[in-house]
Amino acid sequence: MAYEKLFAPIKIRGLEFPSRMIMTAMGSIMAEEHGEVNDRIVNYLTERAKNGGFVFTECCSVYPGVGQSFALHMSDDEYEEGFKRLTKTVHDAGGKIGVQIYHPAEALTNAHYDSSINRMMGPDTLFGIPGSKVETEEIPYIIECFGKAAKRAVEWGFDAIEIHNGHNYILHQFLSPHFNHRDDGWGGSVENCRKFPLAVVEEVRKNMPDDMPLFIRVSAGDDELYNRQTKEFDGLTLEDMIEFLKQAHAKGVDVIDVSRGNFQSDIGLWECPNLFQPRGFNLDRALRIKKEVGCPVVAVGRMGTPDAALHAIEEGADFVAWGHAHIADPEIVKKTKEGRVNDIRYCIGCDEGCNQAYNDATLPHVSCMRNPAAGREGEMPMIKTTAPKKVLVAGAGVAGLECARVLAERGHKVVVCEATDALGGNFNLASKAPMKEAFATAVEQMIRWAKEAGVEFKLNTPVTEAVIAAEKPDYVVNAIGAHYAPCTIPGAENAVSATDVLSGKVQLKGNVVVIGGGCVGMETAMFAAVQPGVTSVTGVDKKAGFGTFDQTPGWAPKLKGGVPSYGRAQGFRLWNAGNTAIHNEPHGIKTMGSTTAEAIAPGKATVHTFIQRRNRQTKEMEVVKDETIDLPADVIVYATGMAQNDGSAIAAACEKLGVPCTAIGSAKQLGHGVPAIMDGAVLGREI
Repeated sequence: MAYEKLFAPIKIRGLEFPSRMIMTAMGSIMAEEHGEVNDRIVNYLTERAKNGGFVFTECCSVYPGVGQSFALHMSDDEYEEGFKRLTKTVHDAGGKIGVQIYHPAEALTNAHYDSSINRMMGPDTLFGIPGSKVETEEIPYIIECFGKAAKRAVEWGFDAIEIHNGHNYILHQFLSPHFNHRDDGWGGSVENCRKFPLAVVEEVRKNMPDDMPLFIRVSAGDDELYNRQTKEFDGLTLEDMIEFLKQAHAKGVDVIDVSRGNFQSDIGLWECPNLFQPRGFNLDRALRIKKEVGCPVVAVGRMGTPDAALHAIEEGADFVAWGHAHIADPEIVKKTKEGRVNDIRYCIGCDEGCNQAYNDATLPHVSCMRNPAAGREGEMPMIKTTAPKKVLVAGAGVAGLECARVLAERGHKVVVCEATDALGGNFNLASKAPMKEAFATAVEQMIRWAKEAGVEFKLNTPVTEAVIAAEKPDYVVNAIGAHYAPCTIPGAENAVSATDVLSGKVQLKGNVVVIGGGCVGMETAMFAAVQPGVTSVTGVDKKAGFGTFDQTPGWAPKLKGGVPSYGRAQGFRLWNAGNTAIHNEPHGIKTMGSTTAEAIAPGKATVHTFIQRRNRQTKEMEVVKDETIDLPADVIVYATGMAQNDGSAIAAACEKLGVPCTAIGSAKQLGHGVPAIMDGAVLGREI
């Protein structure tokens, strides 16, 4: 077996692990509103545990009355029945499961509820909120809460416990000098900052049997934390964390889960790294911690392929974190063991269905663009049809491909007609930007699986009334998608589309100006920056920030009680385009926000920048910049949005011929990959 080392026996205290891959704790928004276990979360975790991996629950709050809604709580005995059902179901399926426990500190806000019902807590006053500073006399009670949660975990059947000591949660905040400026013996000096988390380790270990492993999740140093006055780094260094972990190991920690990040750093780069981070970017820190602390480690950070995992184990890691990899494919461990690596539905690092759920109130819980059934395991079974039909699918983008595959696997005869000469739709262009090659691999898999299921493809065949009449389908699926909207700026004939650039129809040279700062615009700029012959790239967008949507209370999704969210409702576009901007810096891409392109002419784009800021003294808005300039350009590219393809003729033809027709994906409503593939997956199960 090529990946035999990933299944080498390993035993921590009295627990033998089924493999070296661990599904790490990840928020899911799947629990009941007040933290109870439900069928959804039982099905979700069991589906992954039964296939050979060791799974952790999401982080469970230990403090009564403090914790996110729709996230698990372990702060009271009232949660016993649900947790016992969870552990029993996992064990009956042949799996093993651990629980992660934490105190959330300030991590209370997401797009799904009103955070004002909870108390933010930290070593110092948070955001000027009265009562948010943990009082000295409260600290022993919090420590006790961790111990009680550990005792419950043991009694309720868990196989291991993990303490969350990273990502800005309360133990991390007390440990880090950036957050902790207390003068009561629980902060200030390095030794005093360590007292609280070390006391928690002792209390948790005291409430566990000797043969039960204790994990601790840490951020391997503080990323992007600086003193606001001096602008100097004032967080934990990797060396600080190593010294703390030596003490934690001595007090009973058995395995160190080495993560990165905090709420003030870029989540898409560190805590939930997306496709703009290289695989294994954090491995060196995990290996150094293992070497200096002398404790087994979990390597974390874009490790979600068998090859990346094998490399980490061969380099010295004891375990590998497969978090998002397990969301994308609950059978990833089983397929790896069987050598079916080409059948693994790999996470492509888009962060679109997972991270986005925390910022978009329209998404009920964490899911996955590649695996629409994630979090819906009990609702989306693949049941063979007892009444096979012939189904004509118009369009071979990702919505059409998903629908066609599911229909064929269920026993229907499926014909897909694609108007162009290629399968995959706009995903083909999405894969052209640097570091997005995984999108192409995903499309290739979808095409292969559809063909293996028996789907027939016809290229260069737009669906017309004549085609429908000739095919004689029992059902038509309209999945013709969307196209890049035409440019309406005066002089648009002097510009080229992002489509033509990314497809290679237009060769770039000299000074390039990209109009449009959304995800496509930023990726086009990034693509341009690495082309030979390009000397400069300038991105122009009417919004202040690149890659974001308007972040106004009127636009942003509302929390319960009418409280506006962060305004990050399109998490994929914010994080990925934001990360694109970060990675653009070495290429020297200039970005101009709050700037409108007013006219395009040969050799130049006329742009108008208008920036206002509020005067803190007068509270009045003041104009900071109001300027119109000509940007010299050899090539001007527009990436100014998408528009639906017109499916009215298909609908009319189906009505005339008496054939049922349903639109999915962007043919139904303009959108991105998650709803498109979900539409295909759902309709494919319904017909």
